Amino acid sequence: MAVDTEPDQRDRRQRTEYQPSDAGSGASRLGEMGRAQAQAIWTDTKASVRSALNERQHSTAAELHDFASALRGAARNVDRRATVARVAEQAADGLEQLSGTLRSKDVDGLIHDVESFARSQPAVFLGMAVAAGFLAIRFLKSTSPERAARTEPGPTGYTPVGPRPDLDAMAEATPPFPHEPRST
Repeated sequence: MAVDTEPDQRDRRQRTEYQPSDAGSGASRLGEMGRAQAQAIWTDTKASVRSALNERQHSTAAELHDFASALRGAARNVDRRATVARVAEQAADGLEQLSGTLRSKDVDGLIHDVESFARSQPAVFLGMAVAAGFLAIRFLKSTSPERAARTEPGPTGYTPVGPRPDLDAMAEATPPFPHEPRST
């Protein structure tokens, strides 16, 4: 009877013992599944970002076109010989050209153009990036809600810089004039 159970016990031990080849193939399969899922997520994310960029690109092109038209109209209302009119016309031409480029190219084409410009003229590109960053920070600072709350005109038209004082607390802390009775 011991002979009959011995192969059965050996078989059971083989099934429950650690098998390195099984664990390695399981981890390998798990890694492949993880890579496939990560790749699918990356592809979906790129597609949604690309779609959002394309929408924003076309709206930006339309806004640039409108701004260039307004700038050109303002330049026409100024004396044509004035330097301001010539600068405004040149700026409007540049904005029209940028608007046309945004309309005619897709996001990948624009990225390729920016990369090739950065490679051909790195100093100019770096300077433009710094200037754009500076302007973005100035814009964000100027539109912050905290700043908007600080710069609301007061009742006298005076625009305070800094937090507004609590006038009710100041009135309670101020002693009354000698001829005025203190209200309690």
